[in-house]
Amino acid sequence: MRYRAESRGVGMKKLVTVLFVWLCSVSPSLASQLNVDPYFALGSTTMQAEVAGEKASAPSFYFAAGSTLNFLTPHLNAEFRFGFGGQYANFNGSVKSYTMYLLKPQFGITRNLDIYGLAGVTTMNVDAGGVSSTDTDTSYGLGLQYHVPNESLSLTGEWMQYHTNTDDSTTAISGMNISGISVSVSFDYY
Repeated sequence: MRYRAESRGVGMKKLVTVLFVWLCSVSPSLASQLNVDPYFALGSTTMQAEVAGEKASAPSFYFAAGSTLNFLTPHLNAEFRFGFGGQYANFNGSVKSYTMYLLKPQFGITRNLDIYGLAGVTTMNVDAGGVSSTDTDTSYGLGLQYHVPNESLSLTGEWMQYHTNTDDSTTAISGMNISGISVSVSFDYY
């Protein structure tokens, strides 16, 4: 399902963003009372774009803020990400910025290792061939998270599909497939 950022959901996106920032900036005691476990992460991605069979890669960096939704289940997180990307020389373009709203179900494999899925929406601002476009698309991915013993840190590695090539949109990036492989460091704030 595809949405145009200019016409739908802009107010809701701002509300969700404000809610995530507020949730992740609360004190540990308030987070405990609200039964949420906020966390922050910094990550790096190699994004790969494909247009008409031609591929190019570019680096990307992101900040993530999220929370375990203990009031529902301890195996579900809600996460907000904001990132910016690099140049795609083959396409004369770049990923200027992207915003993601994700649900992240996770399951323990061992005491310190989790596998997780990601599902949500991504709004990307891309320059391609001198044309700047913003488009929102569904996103999904898989990852592994290693919790450093006796620390509030964890390391993650994941694959993510940010944007899928469809003809549902009239933006310049509607013909692009954009995916990536990421690594990040996460700090649990509880």
